[in-house]
Amino acid sequence: MDGIMPVMLQRGSELLLPALCKIMRASLATAHIPESWREAKVVFLPKTGRDSYAKPKSFRPICLTSFLLKTEEKLIERHIRDNVLQVNPLHRHQYAYQTGKSCESAIHEITQRVEQSLNNKEIALGAFLDIEGAFDNTSYDSINRAIAARGIHPMIGGWITQMLNHRKVAANLNSTTVKAKVCRGTPQGGVLSPLLWNLVSDSLLTRLERQLILAIGYADDIVILTRGGSQAHVFEKMQRALTIVEHWCEEEQLRVNPTKTTLVSFTKRRKLEPIRNIKFYGENLRLEDEVKYLGLTLDKKLSFKKHVIQATNKATKTLMYCKRMFGKSWGLSPKMVHWMYTTMVRPIITYAAPIWWHAAEKRTVIQILNKTQRIACLGITGAMSTTPTAALENLIGLSPLHLVVRAEAISGAKRLLSNGATILSKDGHNA
Repeated sequence: MDGIMPVMLQRGSELLLPALCKIMRASLATAHIPESWREAKVVFLPKTGRDSYAKPKSFRPICLTSFLLKTEEKLIERHIRDNVLQVNPLHRHQYAYQTGKSCESAIHEITQRVEQSLNNKEIALGAFLDIEGAFDNTSYDSINRAIAARGIHPMIGGWITQMLNHRKVAANLNSTTVKAKVCRGTPQGGVLSPLLWNLVSDSLLTRLERQLILAIGYADDIVILTRGGSQAHVFEKMQRALTIVEHWCEEEQLRVNPTKTTLVSFTKRRKLEPIRNIKFYGENLRLEDEVKYLGLTLDKKLSFKKHVIQATNKATKTLMYCKRMFGKSWGLSPKMVHWMYTTMVRPIITYAAPIWWHAAEKRTVIQILNKTQRIACLGITGAMSTTPTAALENLIGLSPLHLVVRAEAISGAKRLLSNGATILSKDGHNA
């Protein structure tokens, strides 16, 4: 909104740096936010996979703030991560916005625990929660409590409070501009926003751990996992965990939508004993056979066949969109089509390969993978439809897709191991 672009700061750094240092030091020392830093332009990005965009919740509001404000936020974030969190770190099961952690790390932690239960012939009950509008609805009081509890210097805490309290947003549509003052939440797109949410949600993970309940957090997605040989004990423990979540949400003025909460019982047992329903916000939760978590479909037996089918369908659909740009005798060059497939389409299939790689060893799954790669091979070469897939792969230097999945799994496993994870083999032992 202030018209200052990053290229201006980069090319004028020698001239601007002394003045900017004084401004930022004064802003931090006095907890004063310059007027030109307070206003943000809001743009609305459509969320993917929605059938209709008639509702406001189908869009994600992103705040475009001053780059000078972002610079000061980045300095404060660096200080908190390099100093405060080194002494008083976040919960070890906090996986979002952490160096060396990712979606794969969070999924791996869950699947490893579930696989251990399946190998021990136990029941693992998972509740997959989504906190409604976590960034938009977090109260300033919750943020202030989290900052104080972490031991962050009062001067920095005061600056963050002022930055949030004096936020203004402006949204444009055609020639109409609407401005408003924000009274809660953190700006989506703000540098400090992810860290502030981690500080707030950390108390929930800690509270559950004190009750010997495993909880894993990735941004506003929380997974609670209870395990054991007794079905009644596992379900009773889950009910206790969800009650803790309700109380925590009430204290922090947040809410979890029970209709979007998925409950899955991971087990190899054919029949489960009849039990009383698990209640969450007064509603009964139904057991589901599968759940999609961070882009990976987890079924109750962790076979991952459903995930492979969904991933290959998505990849094929993407390939069909790309196919509009080339034909057997026209359009993009074979080299360009090859690049599009290996960099845009194939990664859709190999996502989270360290978790589901063993499913790609099955014959039925290999056939599914081969069908997808065959479409790509025909598009790259323009060959006749009767040409064998193996010959096409050999001609253009593509490895069979199940071998690519295995290679990606090995590479991903090395990353996980370097961050302290444990990898299990197919038989449930440490690999």
